[in-house]
Amino acid sequence: MDRKITASFTGHRLERFPKYTSAEYEAFIALLRASINNAIVDGYIHYITGMGRGFDIIAGEEVCFIRNTNPRITLELAIPFKGHLDRLKLKDSDKTRYEKLMDEADKVTFCNESYSKNAYHQRNQYMVDNSLLQIAYWDGGPGGTAHAVSYARQQKIKIVNIYGALEADIPFEQKDNS
Repeated sequence: MDRKITASFTGHRLERFPKYTSAEYEAFIALLRASINNAIVDGYIHYITGMGRGFDIIAGEEVCFIRNTNPRITLELAIPFKGHLDRLKLKDSDKTRYEKLMDEADKVTFCNESYSKNAYHQRNQYMVDNSLLQIAYWDGGPGGTAHAVSYARQQKIKIVNIYGALEADIPFEQKDNS
């Protein structure tokens, strides 16, 4: 897929999410949808998510939701290695969500044949190297998301970090995609 029309996602596992109330979680989803819709207005129609527990899966689900009304949108799963799902310790409901995204994706890319200590970094590099926009949910702390954002900065791709927008009550301008 053409990098010029591709955006990727990076973000935290659920354990790093704030303890959102139902209303706050709905606001988070609305903000994520707005960021995807803004990217669509800017010409990004292909999305890559890394299938990590938490933000990655939520972002993939939101791309699928938006694709219901905009069929030109495509979703690619960048899975760190074959057997990734088996290594994750997921509740049955989260496993079902993962498998549903596997079924709904337009493309599935396995970044490695098997697990290695670098598999997640290689997955993150693949996503950045194949996109010009990164939509992040990063709290500024260390970890895999920090490495993905750092690599995106090194590659000079645009980064939209939605993490602080809700906590700081920062207005988020939604572009008109009509």
